[in-house]
Amino acid sequence: MNAVAPTISAVASPWAKLSLGRVFWIGALLLVILVVATAHPQYSESTLGACMITAAALLPVWLWMNGKAFGFPLFPLFSATHIPTHALPLLYEHPIVSLFPANNQLIAAATVTGFLLLGTLIWYLVARSAAFMLVITARQFRSSLSDRYRGQSAPQSCNDRAVAEFAVPNFFISARCRLVFAGAGLLRLELSNG
Repeated sequence: MNAVAPTISAVASPWAKLSLGRVFWIGALLLVILVVATAHPQYSESTLGACMITAAALLPVWLWMNGKAFGFPLFPLFSATHIPTHALPLLYEHPIVSLFPANNQLIAAATVTGFLLLGTLIWYLVARSAAFMLVITARQFRSSLSDRYRGQSAPQSCNDRAVAEFAVPNFFISARCRLVFAGAGLLRLELSNG
């Protein structure tokens, strides 16, 4: 009996070809359409400030979604929260924001934008170097340790084993310390100016 098994052709779903980059641009376009349709800013400076904050807040999201930065997207999520909390109040005449003149609103928006851009730069450098150093460290330990311990039942010394076990966590602790020191430096600068 020569029975041919029926084959089910794979039907490509429209979602299968949707990349994260396209999801980002679709979401950004929907945000722009929603804001243009419903916003009523008090000043033109408020609109400019809201655009600056939104662009700076979406930059880390775009970097992560397009694969230019790696890791868990904590900073992109943090930066995206600045849109409803800092950009949209400028566009919808929030009662407290509307008490301030246009010049002060623009200065506040520039300050938030500067904070987001500086934070994005630091996050991007850490996220790129963390992934790169993880690959380099893994390659280095794979070659040197496997050659050293091949055919042996125990490590030659305790120091070699300690280095092999704690190299990657120490790198991430170091990266976190750099971020904390950068933030402390910014805080010191802000306090010395104020």
